[in-house]
Amino acid sequence: MTFADPHTTTHLRNKIGSLSVTVNVDTSPVELFKRLRLGPFSMLLEGSPGGWFDGRFSLLAGAPFAIFQSKNGSNRFDHLSQNRTFFHVGDPLANLEKWISRFYSPVPPEEADIPLSQGGVAGFFSYDLVHQMEKIPPPLRQDPSLPDIFLMFLNQFALYDHAKQQLTMIYHSFPEIQMGEAPQEVERRGRRRLEELQRYLEDTTPSNDPDGPPCKIQGDLSAETYMQMVRRAKEYIAAGDIFQANLSHRFSASYAPPFGIYERLRQINPSPFSAYLKLGEIEISSGSPERLVRARGGRVETWPIAGTKPRGKNHAEDEQMIYALYESKKERAEHLMLVDLERNDLGRICRYGSVRVSALMDIEKYSHVIHLVSRIEGMLIQKAGPLHILSALFPGGTITGVPKIRCMEIISELEKRARGIYTGSIGYIGFDGEIDLNIAIRTWVRHGKELSFQVGAGIVADSDPESEYQETLQKAAALIKAVQT
Repeated sequence: MTFADPHTTTHLRNKIGSLSVTVNVDTSPVELFKRLRLGPFSMLLEGSPGGWFDGRFSLLAGAPFAIFQSKNGSNRFDHLSQNRTFFHVGDPLANLEKWISRFYSPVPPEEADIPLSQGGVAGFFSYDLVHQMEKIPPPLRQDPSLPDIFLMFLNQFALYDHAKQQLTMIYHSFPEIQMGEAPQEVERRGRRRLEELQRYLEDTTPSNDPDGPPCKIQGDLSAETYMQMVRRAKEYIAAGDIFQANLSHRFSASYAPPFGIYERLRQINPSPFSAYLKLGEIEISSGSPERLVRARGGRVETWPIAGTKPRGKNHAEDEQMIYALYESKKERAEHLMLVDLERNDLGRICRYGSVRVSALMDIEKYSHVIHLVSRIEGMLIQKAGPLHILSALFPGGTITGVPKIRCMEIISELEKRARGIYTGSIGYIGFDGEIDLNIAIRTWVRHGKELSFQVGAGIVADSDPESEYQETLQKAAALIKAVQT
């Protein structure tokens, strides 16, 4: 595989097969995603500094060779090209690990800095996966048709190099050969697919994506109902059950095209972990600022966000908000509590003494809010594969609370409905063991005919219910604007 040649090239890497074509392009990853027509199962992870791929690449993926889904202890692996389905009952992460390890392939040294250099899986882990991982009572209202896990197994995708303005389209033969297909046929299929993608790239006809009228937005809870939830959480804190809990509520909208929402969201509120996923009846438009976990080369990191103030109308007001954030004993205490929780979680999978806080309470500005963000990292123990890492950190403590298990029980009781993809994770796991997942906040989700998002706030002993409700509305502002402009 080559990224250096400025001319169009085709290269067969080795005997197990890796084909790639690199072309110069003069448009954005969003426009390239439209042109490539990656099919009913596809995704875009848009790289930006401090986010996916450290801003070097964007990932455009589709046409998976298999799909893995899990719901309530029932796991399903669909091998699409062979039209075969495998079922398994039990631990979804253990079953997923068996499938991923089947396609394990070490990274050649010359490709060590290239994401998904051997292929991998990409999609989402719903927050409600927690009910398969821990004995947490389910909420009153559930969504039986939304998977707890939905992952595409990818051996063909494209990487857009932002610095070079080049698109490299990649096809790996190895996974399909591992599933028993003839190498010659797999290679022919790969060549045909790359030729097809090149033809799509040459079609510069503007797409006519329907926008539709501005959406009507409706919340599922009144302000008073949400504030009552906050008061109940404070009673649990006063009783010593918990120290902090994150409570959310949902907004629904009349229909709008989710890809159009994604395009507007990235303009209104550029975010380091932006993602668009088209997964059949599910579409996701995410402008998440938060990384759950990244692990590569034996190193693992997580970036908790806790502490929020609204943006000011000008630079002077922004500075006042930043000062207020730093000076708030409540915000600082909440943040430090969650940093300690994440250090604990990393300690389960890291070498003794290697976990450290590399950045504490940095400021990050977004279109409508300002956040406190820290970074915690460590060196992995040898046996910690990507699914062990996920199991240790999922879901993120910033969107559950402290202690995590008891908070999740209280979330089920007070919110009364399944969270779905909200506060789960979106991202990828490479067949080489690399993992990078966001926390799915600031995220619109279409499931069937329903279009919705959720927002939450961290509740501590001295939380003011009205202020916490207003914080959720500040977080919702950019998401609402994305469907009303």
